[in-house]
Amino acid sequence: MIFTRAVVRGRGRVGKPKIRAVRAAGHGRQQILEVILGVALMVMSNYTNHFAQTPLEDQLSAFAWVRARPGRLPSGYPAPSARKLGEPEPDRS
Repeated sequence: MIFTRAVVRGRGRVGKPKIRAVRAAGHGRQQILEVILGVALMVMSNYTNHFAQTPLEDQLSAFAWVRARPGRLPSGYPAPSARKLGEPEPDRS
C-alpha cells in the first residue's frame, strides 16, 4: 500500500529507495508492474467517468467525493506553490 501511494502521489515517479524497499520486502518486478497497471487502470476509469459524467450508483452514494470549496484545499494537501511543477508530493506514510 505504501508503494501504491508513492506511485500515485509521485505520478509514476518513484525513487530508487522505494523500489529497493519493495524488492527487499520480497516483491518482484511483476508485482511492481501490477501496481503500476492497477493505478493506470484506475486513472483511466476515473477520467472516463468524469468526462462522461457517469452517475454514481445509489449503494455507493455514501462514498461520494465532494469537491472542496474554491480556493481551499482538503487538509493535508500542500498549496500548489509549495512544490515545483512535476516534483512528487512528499510521502505522508
